Amino acid sequence: MAWKNRRPRGGAAAVAAVAVLLVFSSAAPPEDTVLFRIERADLDRLSADAAAGLFVVQELQTCLLASGPAALPGELAEAGVPAVVLDGKAEGKIYFLVRTPRPEEGDILVGLGTAVPLEERVWLFSPASGDPREIIPPAFRLKRLNLDRSVVWSWGAPAGETAAGAVEAIVPDPRIFEWVARVSNSRLTETIQSLQNFQTRYASTAACENAGTFLYNRFVQLGLACEYETFTFSWAQRQSRNIIATLPGKAVPNRVVIVCAHYDSISDEPETLAPGADDNASGTAAVLEIARVLAAAPLDYTVKFICFSAEEWGLYGSSFYAQRAKSRGERIVGVINMDMISYTDSDDPLLEVYVNPASRWLADQYLEAAETYAPLAASKITDSSATWSDHSPFWDQGFAALCAIEESAGRNPYYHETTDTLDKLNMNYCTSVTRASLASAADLARPHVVRPAPPTGLQARSEIISSLFAAVKSVSLAWDAGPASVAGYNVYRTTTSGGGHVKINSRLLSEPRFSETMLDPATTYFYEVTAVDGQGLESDGSDEVRDDQNNDALPN
Repeated sequence: MAWKNRRPRGGAAAVAAVAVLLVFSSAAPPEDTVLFRIERADLDRLSADAAAGLFVVQELQTCLLASGPAALPGELAEAGVPAVVLDGKAEGKIYFLVRTPRPEEGDILVGLGTAVPLEERVWLFSPASGDPREIIPPAFRLKRLNLDRSVVWSWGAPAGETAAGAVEAIVPDPRIFEWVARVSNSRLTETIQSLQNFQTRYASTAACENAGTFLYNRFVQLGLACEYETFTFSWAQRQSRNIIATLPGKAVPNRVVIVCAHYDSISDEPETLAPGADDNASGTAAVLEIARVLAAAPLDYTVKFICFSAEEWGLYGSSFYAQRAKSRGERIVGVINMDMISYTDSDDPLLEVYVNPASRWLADQYLEAAETYAPLAASKITDSSATWSDHSPFWDQGFAALCAIEESAGRNPYYHETTDTLDKLNMNYCTSVTRASLASAADLARPHVVRPAPPTGLQARSEIISSLFAAVKSVSLAWDAGPASVAGYNVYRTTTSGGGHVKINSRLLSEPRFSETMLDPATTYFYEVTAVDGQGLESDGSDEVRDDQNNDALPN
């Protein structure tokens, strides 16, 4: 059985540790807005209604960036939640998050525009003129902020590492072992060299667009449906393209696993020489190689292989895709982003896997898949401030995503230099990371077998029961009975719609109904149900329901 994606094992206590995700309208904040900062340590003083009213521009590890009417910071302060105003007239301005290589280098930004320190090495920046990518050093990492759209953020999650439940052990699938073994060191090397041969892949240059065409043609040669996704970026209204190849799922094609990397590059001579072998021809080569191996693989879910552009300018390509995916209701199971996966100065290299609190389950699955199919040393790092690569826009839209990247302690000294070339890379390390990422993606997408059909007709009703001393929520579920071949059912619950589902029944349910109580009345829960046949094969999950989705439909 493949990994039960979105479903770490655990009970009610594990679920209680998961952050509550707040999802907001994409409408713009009102005019005459201010941009302000709230410390995460102060959020527990907010009521749920007050938290739901925040228009959050960016979630970081220690604070939130939010916007609202000029009176709002004062109202928050009266409620015991200090709000530090960063800009009293934010409307119409363009802001970036900037991550500096070293803490003291933030002063460089001060002379180039409005610069406010937020955390160590993380600054809020609005340029006085020009595009930040063209005026600040190439080693500074950028993320363009969208002041017109509120992000999905976690309320009540402590900073740092918290457990969302122990991972469910993977039952090895011989097909995944076979696919992992087919990953080719020489093919990875050849692809990195081919991308390096473009001399530069700086977004907005002809060479970058030619590299995109090269990637498109390679996907087509693999027999995959492929498309260009054109987008506009920067103040100068430049254009570039994401390259999207699709492997349709055999059983549940509307559920999507994304394997991605950015293909653009930068250096201090970006227009003419930015070879970007490690950053990020290595991740791009891994996406192509995983696509080559899986091109004919029978998987239940659809896999999209995406090469993003304009990452170095502020995550423009991935932001464009993630926002559109959210708008069209794309059911993204998880995103595996690879960024710089080939440099190490260690004989025992470590891979770092970055996630936000809502994506911890995905890092657990990645590490479990790697340990099972493609052993390598890796560590999970939960850090909402890790906003510097193409996983971050997916976090903003409420999707589970991770970034696999080489160890920071031995970070590439040729980063964003004209000397970031193939001869500096450890291709055995690159091969190991590619194998681990393939194993994770294949396990998430579920190698196809004939499984029972998912249960249908799932409905949920919740009720809050109050007493003098406490209030609790109870939830009742009911669904259509399956055919005679179904031996029973499992129920999965999460506080994050679309991700992190935990199995909550200790034994197989024989009837198509379930109820539980003693739940937190301030938390919204989401449920899926699976069917299990007499051979122990488990179906994909049913359509997800919210705990109060059918409060007027179910009988008492």
